[in-house]
Amino acid sequence: MFSGYFTTDPSQTLVTCALRPSFMYGEGDVYLEEAIVNASNKNLIALSKRSEKLSHLYVGNAAWCHVLAAQKIQVRLWQNTFP
Repeated sequence: MFSGYFTTDPSQTLVTCALRPSFMYGEGDVYLEEAIVNASNKNLIALSKRSEKLSHLYVGNAAWCHVLAAQKIQVRLWQNTFP
């Protein structure tokens, strides 16, 4: 089922990709800037730790990941190389 319809036609394929970016920052981000200013005023600056499971991601890089994923899906659909 995709787009709300069931199909029995094997030539119709639904392909999905889940990208789950973590904390993002970018131009015009007032929240991160405010947090850094507040932390610096209290001498609490620690931008990252080696034990961190998440990392900060620039929003432009997140957008580029989506573009690359879409291109890869389109190429594989065109080549019909999905398992």
